[in-house]
Amino acid sequence: FGFIIEEVITRWESVTGGSAGLRVKPVELFGLSLKSGEGFYALCRVLTLAGGELRLGIALSLIGAPFFLALLLRMRRGASGDGGWG
Repeated sequence: FGFIIEEVITRWESVTGGSAGLRVKPVELFGLSLKSGEGFYALCRVLTLAGGELRLGIALSLIGAPFFLALLLRMRRGASGDGGWG
């Protein structure tokens, strides 16, 4: 039954565009087209930098610092060979 539904949807050109699918306009963000390699690279770079800033902000906050310190201490204890997380 699933195969039949898939075939009907695929071949229903007036709704789904058939095998070619529906065409959508390329996404533009702040004037950069994400269709080009440069635009996609810029988006990835911005998201990576924003994620790093967010992580640093959490690590330096009063709530986040103890968690990162505990994680580092557990990792260091694990590297010394005494069993790690125990």
